[in-house]
Amino acid sequence: MGDMDGTISNEDYLTIIEQFNATEDATTLGFCLPELFEKVAERYPNNIAVIYGDTQLAYGTLNRLANQLARILVEERGVGRGDVVGVALDRSIDLIVAVLAVVKAGAAYVPIDPAFPADRVTHMVNDAGPKLVVVSDSTVTALSPWRDICLSIDTVRGNMEQVDSSNLTTQNVRPENLAYVIYTSGSTGRPKGVEANHGALCNLLLSMQKEPGCAPGDRLLAVATISFDMSILDLLLPLASGAATVIAPTEALRDPGALLKLMERHSVTMIQATPSFWQMLLDGGWKGQPRLVKILTAGEPISRRLLDRLLAYGDMVWNGYGPTEATVYASVGRVSQDEQDIVIGHPIANFQLYVLNPKDLTPMPIGGLGEVYIGGCGVNCGYRNKPGMTKERFLDNNPFHPGRLYRTGDLARFLAPGKLKLVGRIDSQVKVRGYRIELEDISAAITEHEEVSAAVVVTRDDQLIAYFMRNNGNHQKPLDHVLRAWLAQRRPAYMMPAFFVEMDTFPMTLNGKIDRKALPDPTKRVRVSTAQPQTELERRVLAVWSQVLGHTGIGINDNFFDVGGNSVRLPRVKAGLEELMGRPVQMAKLFEYYTIKSLAAYLERSQDEGHITTSARPPFDPTLRGEAQQQSSSDHPSSSWNNEHIAIISMACRFPGGITSPEEFWELLETGNDVITEVPQDRWDADALYDADPAAPGKSHCRRGGFIRDGVGSFDAPFFGISPREARTLDPTQNVMLETCWEGLERAGYNMEQLRGSLTGVFIGHSQATAHSIGRDLADLDGYAVTGSIGATLSGRASYVLGLEGPSLTVDTACSSSLVSTHLACTSLRQGECDMAVAGGVTLMLSPGLMVEFTRLGGISPDGSCHAFSADSQGTGFSEGSAVVVLKRLSDAQRDGDTIQAVLRGSAINHGGRRAASLTTPSGAAQVHLIQSALGASGLTPSDIDYIEAHGTATKLGDPIEGTALAEVFSNRSLSLEPLWVGSAKSNLGHTQASAGLASLLKVVLAMQHRLIPKTIHVTEPTPLVDWHKANMALVLENQPWPSTHTRRAGVSSFGIGGTNAHIIVEEAPPSPSTVSVQSNTRPSPSMVSFVVSGQNNAALHQQVKNLHRHLQNAIPTNGRDYLGDVAYSLAVKRTHFRRRLAFIANDEADLLKKLASCADAQMSELQPPAGVIHSTKMEYADRGLHLAMLFTGQGSQRLGMGKRLYQVYPTFRKALEEVVAYFPSLETPLLEVMWAEHQSDAAKLLDRTDYAQPAIFSVEVAL
Repeated sequence: MGDMDGTISNEDYLTIIEQFNATEDATTLGFCLPELFEKVAERYPNNIAVIYGDTQLAYGTLNRLANQLARILVEERGVGRGDVVGVALDRSIDLIVAVLAVVKAGAAYVPIDPAFPADRVTHMVNDAGPKLVVVSDSTVTALSPWRDICLSIDTVRGNMEQVDSSNLTTQNVRPENLAYVIYTSGSTGRPKGVEANHGALCNLLLSMQKEPGCAPGDRLLAVATISFDMSILDLLLPLASGAATVIAPTEALRDPGALLKLMERHSVTMIQATPSFWQMLLDGGWKGQPRLVKILTAGEPISRRLLDRLLAYGDMVWNGYGPTEATVYASVGRVSQDEQDIVIGHPIANFQLYVLNPKDLTPMPIGGLGEVYIGGCGVNCGYRNKPGMTKERFLDNNPFHPGRLYRTGDLARFLAPGKLKLVGRIDSQVKVRGYRIELEDISAAITEHEEVSAAVVVTRDDQLIAYFMRNNGNHQKPLDHVLRAWLAQRRPAYMMPAFFVEMDTFPMTLNGKIDRKALPDPTKRVRVSTAQPQTELERRVLAVWSQVLGHTGIGINDNFFDVGGNSVRLPRVKAGLEELMGRPVQMAKLFEYYTIKSLAAYLERSQDEGHITTSARPPFDPTLRGEAQQQSSSDHPSSSWNNEHIAIISMACRFPGGITSPEEFWELLETGNDVITEVPQDRWDADALYDADPAAPGKSHCRRGGFIRDGVGSFDAPFFGISPREARTLDPTQNVMLETCWEGLERAGYNMEQLRGSLTGVFIGHSQATAHSIGRDLADLDGYAVTGSIGATLSGRASYVLGLEGPSLTVDTACSSSLVSTHLACTSLRQGECDMAVAGGVTLMLSPGLMVEFTRLGGISPDGSCHAFSADSQGTGFSEGSAVVVLKRLSDAQRDGDTIQAVLRGSAINHGGRRAASLTTPSGAAQVHLIQSALGASGLTPSDIDYIEAHGTATKLGDPIEGTALAEVFSNRSLSLEPLWVGSAKSNLGHTQASAGLASLLKVVLAMQHRLIPKTIHVTEPTPLVDWHKANMALVLENQPWPSTHTRRAGVSSFGIGGTNAHIIVEEAPPSPSTVSVQSNTRPSPSMVSFVVSGQNNAALHQQVKNLHRHLQNAIPTNGRDYLGDVAYSLAVKRTHFRRRLAFIANDEADLLKKLASCADAQMSELQPPAGVIHSTKMEYADRGLHLAMLFTGQGSQRLGMGKRLYQVYPTFRKALEEVVAYFPSLETPLLEVMWAEHQSDAAKLLDRTDYAQPAIFSVEVAL
């Protein structure tokens, strides 16, 4: 700021700026938008007002639609003057109708981009406080937390024809009334709401109508996003001028070819856009045809070279300047070819611009560098709900200006009288591709990541660069992709850095500040991928990328958007590829094929086919590591999660041996027992079926297996809202899976009310069992038999009953069904089809058909047990089972504070094709390829894997093939490493068929959590048909400690008898964050804690008490007393609450266990709960239109110490009480001192006085 020292006198400065700021124009003042638009609509009723796609609307029609919607807003939703209404619509004609309707109703509109991250939308809605949000059926999901204030324009469309379409005359909108609130980037990580009134808005429109000019016959192509302040001019300037707005579809905004077609098709005469947009259009092939009459550039500085190109292709080029706080534009000027310096023109009507020294607000001389201050009628009302920030940026009482001035933070100098040139910013705020960005906003978000200790964001050319330092940890693990996915969930796409550069330390200046100029060139720090080009075409594509991106540190599997690419640079890539290939390349394909490898493969494929536009998406490439960002309003492809790891946040199971939880399953594994028993009598008569001769027709030489004891015949249909008639036809398999899904979601900490309507997917593996319908008389088919028994409805029923609206698939690949389902669930999560997923598998043996069939095949074990990989294996032993895992994208799980059980890094599925000897013979080659693919998808090598949970069916053919395939995959493991441990849960459980893959997965997760690999039982000695020693593999014959010298990882295999194979790579859960979640911060830790248990009826309630008692008996010794607060919180907040309830009030674990035991042993039909246990029935007051009321007592109930214990224990109560007592500053003695005074003290006596008693009672009651 050294140039700011020289100043001139007030008189001289006034002389210089008099002509520059001579902008008074009464003809643009005193209007409001409804009045302005209605006059134009009356004058030009048949002129085209708005065009979108194939739809055109005349002014008269647009005015009628806006009037009808406005009346609905006013008459049906109570919207009026002074209200704020959100507009969350995609680019469409509806967007303009809604904006006009809101202002006609007297309210101000708030544009909300539905593509914004959820936390940004949340802040905008919470800060703006809209009375209503106008949405469409396609955007309402983004506003789902506020459904009660949402109005879908699609819903009311059919009713609008019956609504009065005349202009509203009762709203009395005035120029000083608020017209809109638009949000800009904030340095604290929270965007600021800028408020503008109708007078300022209309002054802008009428001034711009004159210069650069807009009149009937003009057509303006609207390309700014709804959240960008330039959209105000895009949408409204033509409507104030009798011209037409041509709305460019979202998909066209990144495709210059599509934009050029729009310009030609609709005879576009003018466009206002950022220099970045103009550069993209030029790079995309625009050479002045179709020719534009008016080109307006604004939003960021423009280069001389770009201006010269625009001057050659348009009749007039105008350069504009203005911040959001000054109603979009403060100045505009026509650019001429002979002017070398780029200036920002002159102030628009009724605006003034000053260049002042920010230290003392004195004027700067000609050539002196100062800060730009803006005055005039367009200086907005300020920041919504931010009076302190408004006071800081909006200044009153300046000697050079009688009204308010806005302090822009922009640096500029007068080159000569009337020629004002922008130089840069005085703070960290920048404009990139037209978007105003606070760099601190981005660095603050990055620093929130637990692995980042510090971050700084800078701009280089047209790119954002993020430099960060890592917390102590694994510095070998690349963090850039993790941070990219992390930031995509928290900031809009335009705030995504092109590079994330890890630094050991930041360079510092002598005064201890980060030396931003010394930060390294990001292209020199780009990781040079080991994946180098393998073909000539790949090398040529790499050359095109390198030329556009300006560096060569690019691997063929790198994401274009992760190595410095963005949508502005993409047209140059397109042009380079078209020159290379000698044919057109569709822009959309560059978003689809965003690595050199996939792009070159696509180009080669399309070259062979003779065209370049119809080839299909390539198969998933497990070597791709980049995170693709959202396409909507983004520089990145359609999903932010293409290769994100998946978190297991919950597990649930039902297995033989009475196992109803993962904890009980672990007890079985750890103790080395099995669950194989005689066939229960309620299944079939095993003695009648038995024959020692395995060749005997219709017989089996095995009468043992694994059977679920409870739940198969005791389904609580009313609990799930299923009628008795339908329940009679339900396959018990559906019953068991429904219960397991419920338990899995509940164990994840989600109650069903929270999940209803959520984008949760259901993927269930199931081997179709026809036995349930065998022998059913045709007369018994009552309309429910098919849906009650076919496997296809398994997943659909779970989705329907639980109200889950994500994908719903039932998968039958025989024994591999549940692991294939898990793979598909992970894929669905990564593709953004769902936000959470339940993957499961279930099998019940309701008839002996399977036993008989496999006996004839020679594949069943006579003793019913699986001797996996044992030299004496004789076949598999069949069991029942049901298991689910609840899955989320890892970043989502971390964001939401979920308990992460383990991480699924990658998976693969395949089939052996004709390489196997028969349909049912395993293919070793397919298994090798499968595991290699899963490793590739995980980004791991065989040496990274400690343990393989094998399919291990104990068949004489299958186990040796599997073991040999494992040996081939892992043969390169170093002999210095621990051997690759191999085991199979089937030795404990038997083969649970469709649930077998998940049983194995659960075992691995539990083993990681307990740091112990359970032994594989029933092994005399490992099969000699596998060369264990040479491959450095070992069967786990004793419980094996799992060392923690590195991250624990394992592979899980599951192979179907039809040849469909699945393999998943599992990694132990990442360390828990060092800081607790918001929920845990607010959990109580008082001496007395309430534990709430509920059930649909007394029997269910009794069972819940017994379950809780049993759980706490085992959990408290392990987790300690602090665990009780977690349990109380989860019972109260994260469980679905039913009609019958018990609340246990306990002050320690012994007290709680005693009360639980007392109730668990009681007969619930005549429950007499002990002291400290409250038994109640939930009143159905809501059904009768009644509401909960809190009755507060009056004077006389005050007592010393009132609220003190609550204040000490509950942060929320403490904050509320402090806020309320602050409203009594006139009391001589502070209220809390009186309330909590010592007995017999002078202060204590004050509590009996009305002037203290009433405020004390009121404060405690309100705080409660």
